Amino acid sequence: MRLRLPVYLAVWNSLTPIYDEEAAHQYQLLKDVGSERRFDDKVYAFYSSLINLYPEVETLSEEELDDSPWACSIELSGSHVIVAIMQEQSEKVVPQVLALAEENGLVCFDAQAAKVYLPPHLAAKERDTAPAETSSVQSEPERSDPPTIIGNLCPLCRG
Repeated sequence: MRLRLPVYLAVWNSLTPIYDEEAAHQYQLLKDVGSERRFDDKVYAFYSSLINLYPEVETLSEEELDDSPWACSIELSGSHVIVAIMQEQSEKVVPQVLALAEENGLVCFDAQAAKVYLPPHLAAKERDTAPAETSSVQSEPERSDPPTIIGNLCPLCRG
């Protein structure tokens, strides 16, 4: 039986375009040591919108847990959010998370696909400065075997 790992998405604010490799490095830092940056209004607005759609697992009754897309608690700091989405709900929830990140002008990194999704204002800057063949902006996530950067963020994912 193959283990179905959750889909991990990390969302944060960036002042400049960031590429897949840089985003993977930033994700690893957030996962390993957290964030020391100050509170970011855009990140909190994103988080508030997200939990309006899908409440935190800690706030749900036993009956409601089965309907939650979260594999574990949402990681929230002043400057980033990391979510673990149940694989069977990822097709519906990932586009919603990407849309909310875009609405709030935030970067979203898909750890499983190792791809970064930039908000329009950064994507435009990237197009102006990056060679055409190295663009890292995608509209649809691609899933593959999980890279090593995913790790075991939540207790439900540990073997």
